[in-house]
Amino acid sequence: METIYVLIKVGTGHLEKVVDMVKTLKGIGHVDVVTGTYDIIVTINGDNVARMLSRVVNDVRSLEGIKSTDTLIALNID
Repeated sequence: METIYVLIKVGTGHLEKVVDMVKTLKGIGHVDVVTGTYDIIVTINGDNVARMLSRVVNDVRSLEGIKSTDTLIALNID
């Protein structure tokens, strides 16, 4: 199982709407509202990193109210 973390900055007044929309997307594991540089951290789990990244680009980043995202791919270094 692979994991991707998507760090999201949203526009003023869009936080709740973006959280609600992200939660409805297919393949989203967990959504957390956080303080600091980013507003939301989204966890995506799956077996295919390319398909998961496609979900970030095509589904998450296209949502209205999102200003920017950073995507982190978790590495398994056993």
